[in-house]
Amino acid sequence: SYDTSWARYSGDDQALVKVRVGSGSWQLVYEYDGDYDGPMVHDLSGFVAPGESFRVRFKYVGTNDYWWSIDNVQILGAP
Repeated sequence: SYDTSWARYSGDDQALVKVRVGSGSWQLVYEYDGDYDGPMVHDLSGFVAPGESFRVRFKYVGTNDYWWSIDNVQILGAP
C-alpha cells in the first residue's frame, strides 16, 4: 500500500507500477489512466509466490512539469 497523487497532463504521460520476481522481466501491476489522489493497494499474490524475492518499481514517463508523488510505501505479507 502507499499514498499517491498523480496528475496526467497529456495522453503520452504514464505512471506505472511494476514488479520483478528474481531475475525475471518487469511485469505491469497497474497503470494510472487518469488523475488520482489517495491511498492505493495492489495485491501482488498473482505475481509473487511466498518466499520469492522481488522488486517493485514506480515508473513515471512524461516530458512536462506535472507530478506523481508517492509516500508511505508498505509491503505486507499474507496475514
